[in-house]
Amino acid sequence: MPTLSDLIEKNKEPLLSRWLDLILATYAKETALLWKQQRNQFTNPVGNRIREGIQGILTCLLADENGSYQEQAAVFLDDIVRVRAVQDFKPSEAVSFIYLLKKVLREDLWAEIKASDLFVELLALESRIDSLALLSLDIYANCREKLYAMRIKEVKNVQKRLLERANIICGYSDVQAGGEDRSPE
Repeated sequence: MPTLSDLIEKNKEPLLSRWLDLILATYAKETALLWKQQRNQFTNPVGNRIREGIQGILTCLLADENGSYQEQAAVFLDDIVRVRAVQDFKPSEAVSFIYLLKKVLREDLWAEIKASDLFVELLALESRIDSLALLSLDIYANCREKLYAMRIKEVKNVQKRLLERANIICGYSDVQAGGEDRSPE
């Protein structure tokens, strides 16, 4: 009797293709079409990143040796979530791509899962997918935090340059800017 992993391995390419289609459907039609058709990593780095990321995630989920799938999948999740964090997605939308895998598995493999009575394995796999969704949310939060910190730093730099140009802060010392005091004593 086949296992769920065997069933997924046997249907891996169509499952990945469908998962990619569902992820790309979260983008504008023109963007999705471009990313789906263009497979070159240099002319389409985002589409390539998503494609390689979902492949790696699925491989990690199936390998699940001693629960180490999270550490291994984190690299692939980071590739996808980092892209979605800088785009105009809400947090829930940015990490929703991982849940789309559950949809694909249930819809595309349901007959075989039912016939082979693989419900327990499906529930275990779905629990691992849920844990990756939570990990994706952590990655998203870290990316957004870094993004906001960069924006704040840039605003401060622009503000400082404007004040210097207006000669409002002549003799602005590094101590006031948060650095070491280099002013003569």
